[in-house]
This record gives sequence, structure tokens and C-alpha cells, in this order.
Amino acid sequence: MSLESREHMPKEERAADSFGAKLRAWRPLAYSGEGMSRSIHVERERTKTTIRAAFIVVLVMVLGTIGFDVLTLGAHSLFDCFYMTVVTMSMVGYGEVIPIGESISLQLFAVALILFGGGSILYFLSSFIAMVIEGDLAFGFWRRHMERRLGSVRDHVIVAGSGRSGVHVLRELVRARVPVVAVDADPERIDTLLGEFGESLIVVVGDALEEGVLRTAGLERARGVIACLHDDRDNLFLCLTARQMGHRARIVAKVDDPHTAEKFRKVGVDAVVSPGMLGGRRLVSEMITPEMSSFADALLAPTEQLKLAEVTVSSQAPMVGRTIAEARSAAERNCAVLGLRANGATTFVYQPALSERLDAGATLIVLAEHQDLGRLERLLAGA
Repeated sequence: MSLESREHMPKEERAADSFGAKLRAWRPLAYSGEGMSRSIHVERERTKTTIRAAFIVVLVMVLGTIGFDVLTLGAHSLFDCFYMTVVTMSMVGYGEVIPIGESISLQLFAVALILFGGGSILYFLSSFIAMVIEGDLAFGFWRRHMERRLGSVRDHVIVAGSGRSGVHVLRELVRARVPVVAVDADPERIDTLLGEFGESLIVVVGDALEEGVLRTAGLERARGVIACLHDDRDNLFLCLTARQMGHRARIVAKVDDPHTAEKFRKVGVDAVVSPGMLGGRRLVSEMITPEMSSFADALLAPTEQLKLAEVTVSSQAPMVGRTIAEARSAAERNCAVLGLRANGATTFVYQPALSERLDAGATLIVLAEHQDLGRLERLLAGA
């Protein structure tokens, strides 16, 4: 089920989903702040309860074995005493290896062992079964697996918000095989994302406006952040927080009101995108120049053989300071350089001359096949 259709479902139906309910129970975690401490505390307490119950069972077995040995004055082996303890605690009714009926003290001890031992076994079984049935065990494994992936991911894109715009952003990034971390405070949306993308997507359940959530999503190691929250004010606050925390990350924000774009640029946002404005342009393009739109889509699609890509010249690249002609010759590939923007320039030079030099920081727009593009990127960007 897609996120779009999920949003129109009655709230009662959405709440009935089992894994969604589990994520709602996990929601206070938010990977940060007081909520994280409370959720971890609850999980640890449940684990401690099961361990405590198992310890009580073992303790009663030890005491029972010692008790039978003392009351029989060592007339029977410790294994016989242990066997008698297990038989008594489990109340299975096997034959007595120790004649309890011959001593009133043994009978009273057996009664106490049945009460305390049987109760401890029931306590352990109820704790363990409840943990498994409620999904704590499986969910704990899944959560730890997700946390390990979060700790190891590098050069990824953080997508804050998985609504109508966010889900399309995630689909494009996953299709392009770009490492991505999705952040959303709604566990039901996270549940739907996991159902669609599976293990290819790393998720964080939490409020993207909190620094702790962004830090858990790996902002310090991220390539960039895409702000796709519902409200422009939330996106603005998110971009401000992200810019203060991650100085190197590129930040792109969705804006519903184009008049607020200047505010985003003032807080250090690298680019703003208005879905409404882009949608209008695309509708007109499909009406007036449909073939050009199809051609542009094919060039930008990551699955196509021919790809339009952006390459930035690195200061450590082998071809820095050389000409475009020399770079193409070294690549031994047929790559078309459609645009060149020098370091610090604001505009592109289209169809630059082959004699143009490639200084560090310059950006090229290249049209090439996938395998050809890889070698050119290694020569120019050191990738």
C-alpha cells in the first residue's frame, strides 16, 4: 500500500496494523532526548524481568537440591536430589527416587518446593512468552540492526519527512542507489516505508527538528539533507538547525510558498524547490514540448545507459589544470562536456571549448554512458 492511499485510510484502520502499533510503542524513543531514555528503560526493564525470573528458577533448583541432600543426611547423591527437585517443581508426577512419605519434614519441604518452584516456573514462562508474543525480542533485534546500520552509514542523504513529496524523493534516491536515511515522527509512515523499500532504507523514528534525531541520523557524516516537512516554518527551522550542526552538508528544502525562498537562503540553504512551481512548468512542458521532456527524463533516469551527470574537479584529481581535450583523451572514452562553470562563477559556459582548462572547484555537466562516466569521474574528481 502506498503512502498516498495510506493517508486517506480511517485512523482506526491504520491503528490496527501490528508493526505500526509496535512502532508507535517505539515512538517515544525518537533516538534522542528524554524519550530515548524512557524507551530504553522500558526495554531494559522487560529484559531484566525475564532474567530475574530465570534466576529465581535456578535459585529454587539449587536450594531444593541442597534441601533434599540435608534432610536425607546425604543418603542420596546430589544428582538424585537435583532430579527430585526438578520432578517436584514441574509437578510431572514421576516416581520418587527419594521416599518422601517416610518423613514429615520431607513432605513439608516438598509442599514448599511445589508452591515456590511451580510459581517461579510459571513466572518465568509468562515473562518469556509475553516478551516473544508482544514482539519485543524480534523488534529488539530489528532495532539493534537498524542502529548498527545508522552507525556505519557514510556520505548519505537525510530525508526529513516522508509525506507526498518525501516518498517520491526516497524512491528516486533508492533507485539511484544513493545511501539514504529517512526521518519521520509518524510510525505509521515509517511502517509503510519499510514495507515498500525493505532493507534498502534506513529509518529513524523521531522529530527531525530535534538536534538529537539529526545527530542519530548521522548528519556529521551525511552528504546532505532534504527538508520535506509539511510546513515551511518547520522546514526553515530544520534547515537552520542542520546548518548549525553540519557545516559541510548540502541542504535542499521544499517550499510551498515561493515568497519564503529568500528566508531559506539567509539561513544557509543551498537550494530551494517549490513543488507547485515545478509541477506547473512540467505540465506546460508536457503540453508544448513533450518529446523534449521525455528526452530529459531519459537522461536523468539512473537506469538508462546514457546519463547526464555533474562532475566537480578535485584539487587532488590527476587532470586538474589540464584542458578538456586532455581529460577526454586520458579517459579514452567518448564523453560530451555540455557545460562548464569555473570555481566561484555563478553561470555556466555552455559547450565550452576543448582548450578550456579544468581548475580545482570547476563543475562540468557531462553526457556519457555509465562505464565511460566512471573513468572520467576518477580522473576529474578522484572518485
